[in-house]
Amino acid sequence: MNTAFALESAFKHIPDKSEAWEDLLRLIQDENSFVGRAAGKAAGISFRYVPCRNNAWQDLHKLTLSEDRYVRDRAALALGLAFPYIPDKEQGWEDLHRLINDEYIYVRVRATTALGIAFREIPDKSLAWQDLRRLALDEDSRLRMKAADSFGLAFGEITDSYLALQDLFMLTLDNDWDVKKYSYHSLGRAHILIAIESENTE
Repeated sequence: MNTAFALESAFKHIPDKSEAWEDLLRLIQDENSFVGRAAGKAAGISFRYVPCRNNAWQDLHKLTLSEDRYVRDRAALALGLAFPYIPDKEQGWEDLHRLINDEYIYVRVRATTALGIAFREIPDKSLAWQDLRRLALDEDSRLRMKAADSFGLAFGEITDSYLALQDLFMLTLDNDWDVKKYSYHSLGRAHILIAIESENTE
């Protein structure tokens, strides 16, 4: 796990980035979940520095298709973080949309976070917005929590900001404390953005 952290911090200075990328791919598939998730995050953050992004993108795409649900979990976060730099955003969005609907709850949770992170770069923002609203109504509180957080991350790119604010307000009334917490935080982010973009003091 510490190796994954170190690679994340040092990646842009490493002379052989292709070899470092291979190390991260191996660590993503580690049997220990803490190691795998740390490596998934590191791979997503480091993607921009990989010399051959086309090949690295194919590696990432294959991980999202893994039969191992834990690997898909890690690939979801990596995809969200790497999304601005992947060469095929249409395929990337297709992968993320599939992961949002994965049968395994933790993959869906991770993909919901990735949706918020990547929202600005997603080609089909209308469908992404529909996905986000649906996740905010999911029966699983973990998904509602991550959706509430993603609302805040994506707010500046959401076309119907009024509706987004209404959705967030409803989430503040949720029975789950964590859902409330993330909803209030996202409401704060949204209102700060609204204030920054306002043309007058009113």
